[in-house]
Amino acid sequence: MALAAPFAWKDEGEDPRAWLADMSRALRSLDYQGVLVYLHGRQLEAMRLVHRAAGDGEHERIVSLNGVPREVLRDPRRVTCVLPDARAVLVERSRPRRVFPGTLPLDLGRIERHYALVLDGRDRVAGRAARIVEVRARDRYRYGYRFWIDEESRLPLKLDVVDSGGTPIEQMMFTQLQVGGPIPESLLQPALPREGYTWYTEQASLEEGHPGPLAEAGKWTVSAAPPGFELTMRRVGRVPAGRRPVEHLMLSDGLASVSVYIDRPEADEGFMEGLSRMGAMSAFGARVEGYQVTAVGEVPPVTVEMVARSTRRLER
Repeated sequence: MALAAPFAWKDEGEDPRAWLADMSRALRSLDYQGVLVYLHGRQLEAMRLVHRAAGDGEHERIVSLNGVPREVLRDPRRVTCVLPDARAVLVERSRPRRVFPGTLPLDLGRIERHYALVLDGRDRVAGRAARIVEVRARDRYRYGYRFWIDEESRLPLKLDVVDSGGTPIEQMMFTQLQVGGPIPESLLQPALPREGYTWYTEQASLEEGHPGPLAEAGKWTVSAAPPGFELTMRRVGRVPAGRRPVEHLMLSDGLASVSVYIDRPEADEGFMEGLSRMGAMSAFGARVEGYQVTAVGEVPPVTVEMVARSTRRLER
């Protein structure tokens, strides 16, 4: 049965692992709603988030409050994105989601191979008392994170993604937060119009987990990933509104992840080569055997470049 109110958390004392494990459970298991602000690059976004934990899994709705209207609805089976400016609705298979960038899994053992976990004092966010927990990267291939965890609910109230010098390059924070239910069904229903829109539904062959034999449809692999990054997903399908199949590989160290997209551009499209960045997001494009390879992730530029340049076709 889902919990509509915070757990009766025990005192975790000075154990950063326990604070982070409680945070991961709270994100998945509590009912909550609030307003988030998200600063990346020079862009500031505000969004309303509603989350309900139900018997069949998590239900979530995110609505943009400034800029171009957008709405994302997520349930255990699918993710639906409503884009009024493009008059389009995108529907994808639901996968493990991260309300906050860098939300940790419950298995922290793997995390500690590449990050140090440190408690770093107390603060207040959105009028609530918080403990600060740092997740410090041990090498140059990943960013660090600083979480402000609500002492009462254990939800993350604020997150900084930080570079090797500890400078924030991306920030997310609740300015309003209400914890506990009930969450009425009406708050999880779309508000933006969808009539007359073009619907794009993902169709893909999928292999998840830690692949052994590669999916029959897959033709590519990453031969030299940065330390700790393992292949966790492979799928081949069509990007919404796309005209041709695209192979998608995902690598993760248990916290950070890199997506690799491979397709063959049309003669008049050209190639995207080199680095681009926005906030914590880095992308690197490379031309490999006549294919466009693009590596994207909230990781340092050196990581996406290494992944893109080591992406190779499998021998058949």
